[in-house]
Amino acid sequence: ARDAELRDGLSAIYVAFTRARHALHVILPPDGKNASQARTGARLLRESPGLVDDAGFRHEALDAKGRLLPGELLFSAGDPAWYGPPAPRPPAPAAGPTGDAAADSLGRSTSAAPVPLAPSPRRRLVPRRTPSELEGGDRVSLARLLRPPPTGALERGTLVHGWLEDVEWLAPDGSPPALDALLERGRELAPVLARDLAALEALARRLPGWLEAPEVRETLDQSAWPEGTTVQRERPFVVRDQGGLLQGIADRVLRIPAVGGEGPRLVVVDWKTDRVEGEGALEARADHYRPQMEAYLRALGGLEGIPPERVEGRIVFLEAGRVVRVGSLA
Repeated sequence: ARDAELRDGLSAIYVAFTRARHALHVILPPDGKNASQARTGARLLRESPGLVDDAGFRHEALDAKGRLLPGELLFSAGDPAWYGPPAPRPPAPAAGPTGDAAADSLGRSTSAAPVPLAPSPRRRLVPRRTPSELEGGDRVSLARLLRPPPTGALERGTLVHGWLEDVEWLAPDGSPPALDALLERGRELAPVLARDLAALEALARRLPGWLEAPEVRETLDQSAWPEGTTVQRERPFVVRDQGGLLQGIADRVLRIPAVGGEGPRLVVVDWKTDRVEGEGALEARADHYRPQMEAYLRALGGLEGIPPERVEGRIVFLEAGRVVRVGSLA
């Protein structure tokens, strides 16, 4: 988790410093009491003035332990009034003897204001996309695209995925993850949701019930898989796919060893926190996610060297306690 936090921080710094067109304002959150141990992009900026012009780095904005003092400006450079009105244009040259505007030897006017050319947009040589962009196939619901997400929905999904990332296999005795551990992880991954401790605890108490559903439990029960099955959680990948690059992170990848003369198999698990009621709604949501899962199967099957007919996907709807299988083995 700390590595992921540092990676995300570095990615944010890179994008901010390389994409700004006119101005860049960086607000650094505190790293807390253990600033020396924090693995964040904010700490990197505070402790690495060499990343920017050292002449503009205000070391006096840091305390003796290298922590940023509240309300202090750490670095400043450039024109702070960049957003102001443009400078007035210089006056046009005086008219020539004939009363006409000044002209060059070819008779072209030299007093006309130059026409600025807009910079061409930066394009990647190879198009890049993620499996999530393939959700819904070629059909996009404009109403769903424009509808603002419910408050806390994004953090809720991130938190549930984080809880499941911590589970390699369920305990042999069937005991659920400890509530205290879930709450501690929740405060780390979902700080906004964690402001309502009652809501956070209610969500944490629902997780064991979701994992007790037989179809869901099978994906996490080691005894349900052949001996020697290995599991990877939050598996990142980048592959060439359909004329471009496909980049993503799979929630859970199970590699089943060769058994009885048959080659190895691969099962890709994708957790979903959608609220679905009834078979019709379940099938509709599964169809929506099917292109995403098919992209996972192509990418990971190719990376693992396993033929498509031995690769399977499982879309796990946690709240409904149902699993929809995708692929040749489904």
